[in-house]
Amino acid sequence: FFGAETARRLTVRRVTKEGNTTYIVAQQYMLDKNSNQVNGYSLEWIAILTLIGYLILAKSLKGQTLGDRATKIAVVNTGENFGSPVPLKKLVVRYLILAAPIAPVVLVQGYFLGTSGNSANQLATNGFLMWSLIAAAPAFVLYFICVVQIARKRDPLYDRIAKTAVIRASWGAEIP
Repeated sequence: FFGAETARRLTVRRVTKEGNTTYIVAQQYMLDKNSNQVNGYSLEWIAILTLIGYLILAKSLKGQTLGDRATKIAVVNTGENFGSPVPLKKLVVRYLILAAPIAPVVLVQGYFLGTSGNSANQLATNGFLMWSLIAAAPAFVLYFICVVQIARKRDPLYDRIAKTAVIRASWGAEIP
């Protein structure tokens, strides 16, 4: 991708079996085109930021992304200017609220990855998985609540806080 190595990785695994329990520890290394180890960083975050930017800009400019048009839905304003396309600021707030329950998971995993010194053994013994699951528990609960609210045809928590709503819209129709 523009001359950068994107998909060459070496994964080293150690499998230990003790009775009925199997322990697997893995370490991944980035490689250059000659298969030498490289201290590089993944560029996947660029694709993620591009996708988020597309979603936010498409929704703020037209009220619908291509996926919204295909499923015949649109996000609209429920505060002032009721029914109009949502301003960019409100969309950012909506998506930040939607992503907020994942923040503890990111913080816990960042802490463990930062203090492990890139050692898979240290990650496995420091309770990385246990603390990640504990940090993810509130996210599971909040997302379950949102799914129940959507199934009951009510605006989910993040829409109510951001003062937005999802409505049915026809293909190509301008949102009022």
